[in-house]
Amino acid sequence: MSPRMYSLLWVAVTVVAAILWIGGVFSLFVGVVFGFIAFGLVFIGMICVLPSTVSHPHQATGVKASNEKPLRARAVIPTYRSA
Repeated sequence: MSPRMYSLLWVAVTVVAAILWIGGVFSLFVGVVFGFIAFGLVFIGMICVLPSTVSHPHQATGVKASNEKPLRARAVIPTYRSA
């Protein structure tokens, strides 16, 4: 899911909550339902952001310095990276 779509979901939930609040229908039960929706949206946001945060940056292909050793030769402690 793109961050733009994620932001649109937050805006839609906020607008619906505001309409219900202005209409006087925002009861405790509706507040709990919107709490569950907000809880789900927070975790959807983490799923949306985590892959780009945890993954390693892509290397440029074809451009390599002559004195640069391969990654395995430089690593003293094995590193775990995403595929």
